[in-house]
Amino acid sequence: MKRYPKEAWDDLQKFLSSSAGRATISATQSRFEAATVIKKMCLKELTLGEILQILHMTDKSFNRITFHLELCKKLERNDYILGNFEHQLSLKGGGL
Repeated sequence: MKRYPKEAWDDLQKFLSSSAGRATISATQSRFEAATVIKKMCLKELTLGEILQILHMTDKSFNRITFHLELCKKLERNDYILGNFEHQLSLKGGGL
């Protein structure tokens, strides 16, 4: 297995720890899209294949991040739907 320089890991960690990095990665729909974003914004010196390999090596962490972000999106969507429903009920004079 290829070893990557510490600077690459540090740059990736700094990018994923930033609010811009988290927001950008959370907006991606696939690992390939995430790797493309990481290449453009963070690890320009590595090939796309190398970045995909790094994501594969960090698979468990990446899947946890992705799951957490998807869960947050679902919770936000549910809050929006519930808030909309409560608003509609209040307009009709009803309540929960």
